[in-house]
Amino acid sequence: MSTSILSRWRKAFTTDSSGNDALRVVISGIQTLVDLIITGMVYQSVATGITAGTTQTQAGATALTKMLNIVATCATDNNGVKLMSAVAGARQTIVNRGAKNLKIWPATGDNLGAGVNLGISILPGAKITFEAEDVTTWSV
Repeated sequence: MSTSILSRWRKAFTTDSSGNDALRVVISGIQTLVDLIITGMVYQSVATGITAGTTQTQAGATALTKMLNIVATCATDNNGVKLMSAVAGARQTIVNRGAKNLKIWPATGDNLGAGVNLGISILPGAKITFEAEDVTTWSV
């Protein structure tokens, strides 16, 4: 790596909202990234303290916006959360720390494997990870 490129990377270092060192890298205009080697930890985005929507419907489900989503409150069976719209390669994990079964819905028009716009339920204490195969299909 040349010194000029290395100096540009150093300038990309910043701190996050908690004062921790952070590096934000946005890669655009590249059709193929051949190799990306990262030494050290890679952290995913996390949302905690999520309350599941109380309507037991796809429309009323709480939208999930992070890679790791920890649902703290699910007070009634089939209160729900909704995945982001599928994008090939995307991943979302949901942990149900609520007291009741949690219904997980796809974004409108997406499929979690049970059919388009149909949700699936997970038990209290369960964890599930979805990976998007394309722009409408998620797999577990």
